[in-house]
Amino acid sequence: MTIPAPLCTHCRTPASLTTGAAIYPHRRDLHKKRFWVCPCGARCGCHLDTTVPLGTPANDALRWARSAVHRVLDPIWRDAHLAYSDSDVRRNASRKCIAGLARDRVYRWLADQMGLAEAQCHVGMFDAAQCAEAMRLLRGRTYDEIRAWAKEREK
Repeated sequence: MTIPAPLCTHCRTPASLTTGAAIYPHRRDLHKKRFWVCPCGARCGCHLDTTVPLGTPANDALRWARSAVHRVLDPIWRDAHLAYSDSDVRRNASRKCIAGLARDRVYRWLADQMGLAEAQCHVGMFDAAQCAEAMRLLRGRTYDEIRAWAKEREK
């Protein structure tokens, strides 16, 4: 299966595939990873051992904004196990399982709040305005609040 080159978020040019060795020669840990790069300098990584982009190519400012969103969003789902008692965690699911389910729940909540389809709610696909909106929505939010939202929707 051939993956079509993603279009650059900034100049709408198709990106080209390269390796981390070309982009980050000083980072040997990234040399074998694949990246989509636009002539304007925008770039995005690929899912592990594939050429499937993790999002859309982004310049430095947009990559920074997306990273900022992840710094707020990721702890919400990573710490979801804290919303459950230790006996629940041991009896029903591992922390890894809870984190995976919580990640999906947090992204569903964010998609709902932003008026996006779930398939379009991925930080790696956000533009600068969406990053700002996501930050506004996520700041101060707890997993308990998102869990309560999800339970209410299930009714």
